[in-house]
Amino acid sequence: MEEPTTNQIQVKKKIKWNRVVIVSLVIIVLILLVPMDSGSFGKKILDSITGNVVGSDILAVVDSDKITKKELDKEFNALSPQLKQLYTNELLLRELIDEKLILAEAKKQNMEVADEELDNVLNAAKQNFPPGVTLEQLAETQGFTLNEFKEKIRNQILVKKFMDKNVMVRTIGEKQAKEFFDLNKDTLKNPEMVNTSHILVATKEEADTILKELKNGERFEDIARERSLDPGSKDNGGNLGYFPKGTLVKEYEDVAFSLNIRQISNPVKSQFGYHLIRIEAKKEASEAKFEDIKQQIIEYLQKQEDQQELKNFRDALFIQALDTGRVEIFYEEDKNLSSEK
Repeated sequence: MEEPTTNQIQVKKKIKWNRVVIVSLVIIVLILLVPMDSGSFGKKILDSITGNVVGSDILAVVDSDKITKKELDKEFNALSPQLKQLYTNELLLRELIDEKLILAEAKKQNMEVADEELDNVLNAAKQNFPPGVTLEQLAETQGFTLNEFKEKIRNQILVKKFMDKNVMVRTIGEKQAKEFFDLNKDTLKNPEMVNTSHILVATKEEADTILKELKNGERFEDIARERSLDPGSKDNGGNLGYFPKGTLVKEYEDVAFSLNIRQISNPVKSQFGYHLIRIEAKKEASEAKFEDIKQQIIEYLQKQEDQQELKNFRDALFIQALDTGRVEIFYEEDKNLSSEK
């Protein structure tokens, strides 16, 4: 297994950059779907949400295109459990409105997504599907027909293309990255890390049996490939590579950081089953080097700037649409919009 750089992991873990990457419909990163706090609506936006319902199911109208409660429920149910914890009905309604407004702006610039471009995205995504799962099945689990699913992904690609062209201007360079590095040297230190392999089984009895086999000379890698339940590591002989503290489950880490190199643990119980852990190598904590993490810092700082620009653009576009009558909102706060099924 290729060894990850300690700096790359440290930049992500130690400084806690809080880069929330949302994958919509497990296909592509949808730049629009980053929940904004309720304050980003602004008083003007909240004041536009009236109690006048133009139809029993209509929540908003964008350029004569209606957004219904059924559509809102469908979008909510398509979210991952983690995203469902982040979204309220008001925030999700705002996302749907913003998407329609941005798509309209993209069409004004004659931007489009060709069938070949859509197929390339879908084909790339299929490589990460569970074995035997088809695009049709994935669409069905999200509550969409195949054509609806493809059109949704096409729209998401178009939104991203528009944002990349008009909003996401690359301005962060080495100078800003170096300033950030100098201010955060202490938090950017490389942590202590261990490289481990493991064999995961369902029961303690099986773990005890395998441990005896290992003590009798059986090869750890061979047993991992044949009998481990971890699909992500078994083909590598059970190897998980390097990781710092705070990355894996506590039961595993507590043992991993206490073992000596090439030492094999007794069975360790976690929420996944029983592990036999072997330490392959260790790295002591060390100072970070700017050149090693320069690109990660640039990407992080650019992400912060992009999200602020995105928020500013969305709010300005939304307020303008309200002022010109392109958007009407009929959402009632006390109306039953629960998306729980």
